[in-house]
Amino acid sequence: MRGHVPTPDPLADHIVPRLFDGTEPEEGDRVLYPGVGKGPFVHAVERYCEANDLPVPDGVGVEIDPDRADTAREIHDIEIIEADFLGDAGSQLDEFKYVVGNPPYVPIEGLNEDEKERYRREFDTAIDRFDLYLLFFERSLSLLAESGRLAFITPEKYEHVSTGPPLRELLVEHDVELIEHVD
Repeated sequence: MRGHVPTPDPLADHIVPRLFDGTEPEEGDRVLYPGVGKGPFVHAVERYCEANDLPVPDGVGVEIDPDRADTAREIHDIEIIEADFLGDAGSQLDEFKYVVGNPPYVPIEGLNEDEKERYRREFDTAIDRFDLYLLFFERSLSLLAESGRLAFITPEKYEHVSTGPPLRELLVEHDVELIEHVD
């Protein structure tokens, strides 16, 4: 599948404590896993909550790949939506207190002309030579509750490339607490 990069468990386990730092989950909280894949973050959230005697937030995973969606359904007790997160599925979701994931990395050369046109029409971050992970950020931030938290693993190039300003502006609006560079 385009842009899919599996997340190793140790990296997911490194990210999840940052997701909950200062706002530990309570009963009824919801977590979104955009591009859930086989669910490394679902496992990491479960491990974290179990180790800290916390309730596991209700999870919703969105996955475009039918095989990965089926696998996620088989191994996780969360709602799995088999759909395009950047299409209708993502725009029809409610708010979430938490969003965590590893969005796909697909440079503009990996998109067809129809996709480029649709994304430019629908996303403020789809400028110049954009990458899909920028759009995942934008969609996810639009679904984040006012006091919510987002933790993503992404390339850092949005910090300095010409396609980055719209995303950087969105991040400023959402009170970013930490950008951590990891190997």
